[in-house]
Amino acid sequence: MPEWRTRYICYDNGGSLTSVLFAIGQAEGFVPTNIFSKIKSFFSRDYDPRTENRWWKKSDFIKKVHRLEENKRLELLNEAGHDDSYLKKLNDLRENGIPPFSLPDSETESVETLRNKFESVDEFDEKEYSIHGKLISLRGRGAMQFADLADNQAKIQLVIKRDTLNEYAELENRLENFAIWKKDVTVGDRVLVKGTLMRTQTGELSLRVNSWKMLSKTLRELTDIEKIDHTKFIERTEYLSRIRRDLLSNRFVEVDKQDYLALAAGYDKVFSIQNSKVTVLWAYQSIESLKNLLSNLLEDEVLMDLSEVFPDPEANEDALPELERALSYGLPAFAMAEFYLPTEAADLGVDSENEKK
Repeated sequence: MPEWRTRYICYDNGGSLTSVLFAIGQAEGFVPTNIFSKIKSFFSRDYDPRTENRWWKKSDFIKKVHRLEENKRLELLNEAGHDDSYLKKLNDLRENGIPPFSLPDSETESVETLRNKFESVDEFDEKEYSIHGKLISLRGRGAMQFADLADNQAKIQLVIKRDTLNEYAELENRLENFAIWKKDVTVGDRVLVKGTLMRTQTGELSLRVNSWKMLSKTLRELTDIEKIDHTKFIERTEYLSRIRRDLLSNRFVEVDKQDYLALAAGYDKVFSIQNSKVTVLWAYQSIESLKNLLSNLLEDEVLMDLSEVFPDPEANEDALPELERALSYGLPAFAMAEFYLPTEAADLGVDSENEKK
C-alpha cells in the first residue's frame, strides 16, 4: 500500500544528468552501491547466485511488510468509519471463493412487477423467478431465515430454508450455501436471489429462495442520520419525478442545462432540471398563463420566480449568460418560471457532500 509521490530532479547541465541519475538510483536503492563488483562477478565463472542477499524474498521481511499493510489498513478504516466486522465478512466471502462484488448472471424481474402481477393470487406454480435488490432486514434463527429485499420503492419477503438452499447449491455446484448466507450476509448487502413464489401463513407474498448470489457487499451500517437522509433523497427523487411526469404530460419538452435555444429551434414549451432547481419556459404566453398551469402541478408552499423575456438584448442586460447568448439566435417572447424544491425535500440535494453519499 505505497503512497506514490511525484519526484523532481534538478541538475546543472545535460552532461551531469547521467551521474545525477546514477546517484539517485543508489539513493533510492535501485542501483547497488557496489555496482562494479556486481558487474565483475556477473561475468566471472565462479559467480554463485545463491550467495546474493535476496532480502526481498525472506519470510521475516515479508511478514514485516504484511504487518505494515495491516496497520495502514486499520488506520484507513478508522478514518473512513468502517466497521472491521463488515470487512471480515467480505474477506470471509473471498476466502470461500465467493466474489463480494459481481454482476447478475441472469435476467431479472422487478419486485414491483411481481407484486402487481401476483398480489391477489393465492396459488402459484413452480416457475422460478430471479430478482435482485438491497436487503433491508434479516430475521429468524436455526434452519430458517426471513429477509426483506427492496427494489426501488417495492419490497418482498424472502424465505430462506437451509435444506432448500443447500440442496440447490449441491445440485448446481454453487458455493453460496445456507451457512455462508447466515454467517456473511448482512443488512445493506445487494443480492440476486432465485426462487418460487408462495404465501406465508400470515398471507404475505414471499419468494422461497432456491439460490443466491452476492452482488455488492456492504462495508458499513447506515446510521440513523443517514437513514433520514436516505428518506429525504427518496422524497426528493419522487417529487422531481412527479414534476417531470406532469410537465411531459402537458406537452413540455425536457432540455439539458437550460438550453434556451430549444425555443429558437421550434419548441414552444420546454423545461430543465438542475439539482434542486426547475426552470420552465413557455413561448408566446404571459406570466399569468404559466403561473396558472404550474399552480395546478406544484405544492402550495413552492415559491416561483416568474418573468417575461423578450428577444431584445437591451431589455435583458441582467440575464443569465446562457440567455444572453441565446437571445442573439432569434428567440420568441416567452414566460419563464424558476423554482426550487421545498426545503424539507431539498436538503439532501443542495449539499454536495450528501450527494456523494
